[in-house]
Amino acid sequence: MANKALCDMTGYAPREIIQLGVQDIHPEDSLPHALDTFARQARGELRLATNIPVKTKDGRTVYADINAIPISLGGTACVMGAFRDVTEYRRLIGLLQESEERYRVLVESAGEAIAMVDGGGVFLFMNMTAAHRLGGEPKDYIGKTMWDLFPKVIADRQVDSVREVIRAGGGMNAIGLTEVQGQQRWYNTTLEPIKDRTGRIVAALIVGRDIQELKQAQDELEDYRQKLHRAEQLASIGALSARVAHELNQPLTVCRLSLQEADSLVKEAGCSTTAAEALQEALEGLSDVISRVDQFRRLARQSSTEEPKVVELLPVVSRAVGLFEDKARAKRVGIRVEGIDALPAVCVTRSDVEQVCSVLIDNAIQAADGRKDRMLTIRGETVDSRIVLRFEDDCGGIPVEHVDQVFQLFFTTKPSGEGMGMGLWIVDQIVSKAGGKVLLENRVGEGSTFVINLPM
Repeated sequence: MANKALCDMTGYAPREIIQLGVQDIHPEDSLPHALDTFARQARGELRLATNIPVKTKDGRTVYADINAIPISLGGTACVMGAFRDVTEYRRLIGLLQESEERYRVLVESAGEAIAMVDGGGVFLFMNMTAAHRLGGEPKDYIGKTMWDLFPKVIADRQVDSVREVIRAGGGMNAIGLTEVQGQQRWYNTTLEPIKDRTGRIVAALIVGRDIQELKQAQDELEDYRQKLHRAEQLASIGALSARVAHELNQPLTVCRLSLQEADSLVKEAGCSTTAAEALQEALEGLSDVISRVDQFRRLARQSSTEEPKVVELLPVVSRAVGLFEDKARAKRVGIRVEGIDALPAVCVTRSDVEQVCSVLIDNAIQAADGRKDRMLTIRGETVDSRIVLRFEDDCGGIPVEHVDQVFQLFFTTKPSGEGMGMGLWIVDQIVSKAGGKVLLENRVGEGSTFVINLPM
């Protein structure tokens, strides 16, 4: 006998199906397997046979799970089988397997590092890209924790992000430094929550994109923009300085000559010492003003189009030291030069190097109080294909609150009338234009060191 459901499944009418045998309702190519399965079920050796092909009346093949038990019916040994149509289930399983395979190929061939991590920081999955960047195969890392693969500070940060995604149920994106095989690299990391079949969030999917080259390109672009801005700023201020210096130079020269003549006449006439002293003070004040104008002129010269040349550093440094020997002696500051003679030549503007040395030497001397002996050491060395000049003094250092401002234009710690705050700003501009950097190492109450890095 066959019930209506089996008739509907096979397409036979009840009177037709009871005329058929086991060999009639299975495809020919699977018949041996079907007959063997039936025999085992008849003997009671097998209860459930899965995915058995069943041939329909119109020649189609459907699939059934057949749960069968032997029974006796009127003294006749029979097999009673319950057929469950699993054709659609098989189709869906096939689609799922195809989908999973496509997903697996997609994930494994992705250029990004992809991993699945639970709330304890344990890796549940890792694709080939991620494993290869770590120096191994995926199987080497499944079951390991973040702390097994990364330094503690990085692992702590990454696991905190995973736990936050699991807790909040939402994704996040972060850009930051990580360490891969001992090297620090920039990564753009996306995290998304992963749910189990009950809908509970149990892990986070991590997709990490290596953006080291992109970050370097961005940094280089920003550095170029900064240099361009500095060049424009320097050109503008230089042009203004040249105009100011030109406008003031002529009348100041006339004033100085007139005062010098008046001073001579007063002395010849034997006038009171008060008048002579007043004239001398006027001359000194005028000299101070002229020195300020000279600063503007030097700034204008710094912004000129003078072409860099190959320059030996020792003669330039020695000349700058010689210019300040008397002033240094008056403030009890000794100047020592070390290692400059061993440095290779550099391609710079000679006047720029002179100006840098002059500003840093003059600053050290002015920082000395003159009450005890001090020392300024100008030391040269090569480090990693770069030339390093160190201007190290023990003249007291810079107050902490001023350290971040010393390179700003017009910032000065000197008393009113003694400085314009242009020197260190000019030094920074010159060194940057030459492709280098200037750094300050400050020792409050002891001294300071200005470090000039230049390309070799």
